[in-house]
Amino acid sequence: MRRKWVVLLALAAAIAVPVAVWAAVAVTSGVYSGNLDAQRAKFRNTAITTTSTTWHNLSPLSVGICAINEVSATLSVNLSGGRARFRILGEQGNVIQPGPAEFAPSGIESFSYTFVTSVGTFEADDKHTLQVQWRSTTGAAVSLRRADLNVLYERGSLCT
Repeated sequence: MRRKWVVLLALAAAIAVPVAVWAAVAVTSGVYSGNLDAQRAKFRNTAITTTSTTWHNLSPLSVGICAINEVSATLSVNLSGGRARFRILGEQGNVIQPGPAEFAPSGIESFSYTFVTSVGTFEADDKHTLQVQWRSTTGAAVSLRRADLNVLYERGSLCT
């Protein structure tokens, strides 16, 4: 009888472990695709400093686009001071993948990071917005000297 339970437990583990691994991979990775035919860029060339550990918008790095399928947004910044985190939000407040990027300058340094998402038609509309946000990681002063946001996407067909 004991051998029967051991066999059943081994069989259950043989099934459960691959399913759990598949579920973990499915949640932590993704594939987006689209036909690139449009781009949009914004830049900031005036310095700004923050000590705030709360997320706030980085003006004027917000773009409105008419897009479908994959959207990639590359953020490039020139920083000095403490550690800083950056993220990009979609129009519903969703954080664009792969999530916040953290930069730790030693002196004055430039950093770049690419965020990706997939967008679709919502209520017969392909309009979408992306908003860059930033914050100090520790509360130490972080100075952003310059920044740009370059967005690549497939043009949607349902925009007025």
